[in-house]
Amino acid sequence: MRNNITNNQITGGASILIADDNENFLALITRRVEKMGHRVVAVTDGSKAIEAIKNDKFDLLILDMQMPGVSGLDVIQSTQKYAPDLAIIVITGHGSIENAVEALRYRVFDYLTKPLESLKVFEITVHRALNQVHQSKENARLLEEIQHMAEFDPLTGLYNRHRMNSELVKEIEHAKRLKHPLSLMMVDIDGMKRINDTLGHVIGDEVLSLVGQVLKKDIRTIDIAFRFGGDEFLVINPGINGKEARVLACRIFDNIRELDFVDVDISISIGIAQWNESYLGADDFVQAADHAMYQSKNSVDQFVTVINE
Repeated sequence: MRNNITNNQITGGASILIADDNENFLALITRRVEKMGHRVVAVTDGSKAIEAIKNDKFDLLILDMQMPGVSGLDVIQSTQKYAPDLAIIVITGHGSIENAVEALRYRVFDYLTKPLESLKVFEITVHRALNQVHQSKENARLLEEIQHMAEFDPLTGLYNRHRMNSELVKEIEHAKRLKHPLSLMMVDIDGMKRINDTLGHVIGDEVLSLVGQVLKKDIRTIDIAFRFGGDEFLVINPGINGKEARVLACRIFDNIRELDFVDVDISISIGIAQWNESYLGADDFVQAADHAMYQSKNSVDQFVTVINE
């Protein structure tokens, strides 16, 4: 597969720490790295290298293994604590290959020997190390994106049903252990099929998004809102009973009724269940809130129904 990433995209503008007690050699490779377009912090001993790692963020460390006082190996070991993802290239004299081999145990990318075979080889090694850094960051970004997609509803930005299952089980166990109240709120948008059929699914999606925004704004910090599916939302309300959850539900209902959106009067039906030991588990709890919601939907004048108050 062809790699369309350019060298500049991979390595341009990286932040590199170079530590070497030989000032002439340090100046030489510093100039070379700067010509490659990178920011360089150059230090002449291991203690300064550790201090720099503590106080700054680097993509790559180029490190002399044999420095007086704090050795290169000491610096590498310190990165395990302060910068575990830092890529490292070690530079060592011909007589200290054993140290380089020891360094490779600490996830060091590569090692070079003094005198350098050529500055071109040095540049290639730096480029390869930074390419690995780029790929690691890209993989981490993609993993985060996949995890986000697995847990969040893309339309509303709320957690999805998959995340709801794990969160509800956790909150039930927490409430049982601490003997705290726990309520569950099922919210259904009234007439959603009519909205989709008459105004189109684009408008329907905007209605869903608006309701999601109101839920995010109106619920308490410790509440957790989810897109349950279709036109239904679910809110976990830790620490409050059904009566207290009703107050929150009424505020949500009023704020949704006040939404000014084209020719659509948006309204919702809400059902609330309060946890008790008669429920067999999370599924029972959700079914109870769903049943309460349908009582509201089928009522002429009741938009919030609470069971097990």
